[in-house]
Amino acid sequence: MFESNIGAEHFIGMAGDGARRGIAVAMYEWYAAILILCLGWIFSPIYRRCGVYTTPEFLEYRFGAPCRHYLSLITIIMYVLTKMSASIYGAAIVFQATLGWNLYFGAGVCIALSAMYSVAGGLRAVMYTDLFQMCVFTIGGLVVFAYSVSQIGGFEAIKDNLANQDRSGWFHLWKPTDDPDYPWTGMIFGQPLGSIWYWCMDQDLVQRVLSAKDTANAKAGCSFASMLKVLPPFLIVIPGIIASIYFDFSKIEDGTDAAYPTLLTEMMPHGIIGLMISSIITAMMSSLASVFAAGSSVVTNDIYLKFRPDASHKQLVWVGRVSIIVFAVLSFCWIPIMRSGTGLYEQIVEIQSYLTPPIGIVLVLGVAWEPANVYGAFSAMIVGGLLGFSRLIFVTIKDDSMDGDLPGIVNTFFYMNFQHFALLLWVTAMVVCVVVSLLTQHKNPPSEEVRKYMIHWDKVLKLDASELAKPMWVNALVAGSGIAALVITFSMWIYFA
Repeated sequence: MFESNIGAEHFIGMAGDGARRGIAVAMYEWYAAILILCLGWIFSPIYRRCGVYTTPEFLEYRFGAPCRHYLSLITIIMYVLTKMSASIYGAAIVFQATLGWNLYFGAGVCIALSAMYSVAGGLRAVMYTDLFQMCVFTIGGLVVFAYSVSQIGGFEAIKDNLANQDRSGWFHLWKPTDDPDYPWTGMIFGQPLGSIWYWCMDQDLVQRVLSAKDTANAKAGCSFASMLKVLPPFLIVIPGIIASIYFDFSKIEDGTDAAYPTLLTEMMPHGIIGLMISSIITAMMSSLASVFAAGSSVVTNDIYLKFRPDASHKQLVWVGRVSIIVFAVLSFCWIPIMRSGTGLYEQIVEIQSYLTPPIGIVLVLGVAWEPANVYGAFSAMIVGGLLGFSRLIFVTIKDDSMDGDLPGIVNTFFYMNFQHFALLLWVTAMVVCVVVSLLTQHKNPPSEEVRKYMIHWDKVLKLDASELAKPMWVNALVAGSGIAALVITFSMWIYFA
């Protein structure tokens, strides 16, 4: 799970945001530890109890087919616009900066390598190689972090250099509420609402939890992954900040997105450069192959089988492979639009904030509030989707000169911080779902079947049969890992406050 999440878009985009705005972007990693634990301890037991293979399938069981179809569509859109195109673009920047390749030629090489890897091996091959690749990029990242920090003279030297450049706030997580990118209000209240889909519903990650042998293994994996989430800010963001101290990215074509490869080529010994290039490429191949596998799973199970329920296994394999090729082509076509934006990672989380909060609230209400029904859930998705897509389209085509030309409330809607927008979208979708569900209860009253899909709070902290079969020290280690992840996470929040 940890390895499939980290790709070239993190080494390029997250390091780039570190160079552009400082440590604040690390909150996406340090908040993730909490959401991963929610997946393992709350949502995973529900998914496994229902016997689903995909998250859209779960929404159909809980609400109905319209919700499944909507989530399938959003999942594919999110994969193309964020995960696939971002990973390809990030790896292409590495090739461009280190090997001098043309950006689009490098992107084509990335697509070819990852698509062949996915088509030939499928999810099983991806998962078997993930552990090795995780070790490669983690060790490589730690070497770059240690070397760059030692070269500059330690953390205090980083702070002093930032202060000398009038950027003392760059080593603090919490930005003012009017910060254009990462206000503390957005990072605390808006960011997790847009991330619930990513960590608790995204097929790319959930399929790894569902592939666990039992609930005990699923919880153990999530607990360990949540502990590992403390690492990326040190492996990626802080080297990006150090790069911004040494180099001026205003004259570089790809701006701060070139921070990490520039740090490699200009500061690192040749052996480390080779290690990190291989680390980034293996991270890209693994995460991209994982997304290809998840996307093809959604296409075959949630779309194709609906039209061809009698399809043979051979046909499903063929459809999955064709879908991977289509995903690759669409992702390549989105790269020019992504390249024209401010920063790679911010674009990823912006799109996520526009499209996923309505899905997240539907999931939360679906497992926590019994009266929620298909009318309320689908209405929330449609209303939230219209608002989110409106904002996304506007942001994609807008001209900076348009700011202030729109009527007051409309101008606020289109120009408010994207994380505050995620909070607004979440609240709007929640109100729609609750109101419509209550108004239509007579048409679709809660049934006994619905209780199977609900959170059983009295059982969340209790051991199930698979856990009782294991030695108590194993269960204690798993629980302790989860608690340690929370302690470390909150400690980082305090240290970098």
